[in-house]
Amino acid sequence: MSIINNTIGHDYLLGTKSIDANTKEEIKKLNEELKANHQGSKLELKEEDFLRILTTQLKTQDPTNPIDDKAFVSQMAQLTSLKELNNLNNNILSLVSQNSINSSIALISKQIEWIEKDSGQPLSAKVIGVRLNESGEVFLKTDKGIMVSLKEVIEVK
Repeated sequence: MSIINNTIGHDYLLGTKSIDANTKEEIKKLNEELKANHQGSKLELKEEDFLRILTTQLKTQDPTNPIDDKAFVSQMAQLTSLKELNNLNNNILSLVSQNSINSSIALISKQIEWIEKDSGQPLSAKVIGVRLNESGEVFLKTDKGIMVSLKEVIEVK
């Protein structure tokens, strides 16, 4: 039941409301799809998951006791906030990567020093290039052909 992450979900988790059979079936289908994709069950909802469950709730609600309009508006506001926070997070991560690259470009033609992981000895080389890997980490290419993570640099000369 932890897949429900909304205002009404608190009532379900507290046991003051029960989940109808169609909503339970929709949650079960979602978890089965995730397992089929080797993702397992998840505790947080993506936008499309949230909308899918919300749509099922609306389709299967009791006409004599419909979902409270305030709760519905609250859920939509939470969805919008979540979407905007995700966008903001992605933009910040992009800016951090860009800032790291820009800072690293200034190190080209400079002598850097770092500690070699295996021997623990300090090494030194001239920076001739900058590379960003898939995860956004910046590496400095040295004239010795060694790629040094920007995080490992202990001195710039």
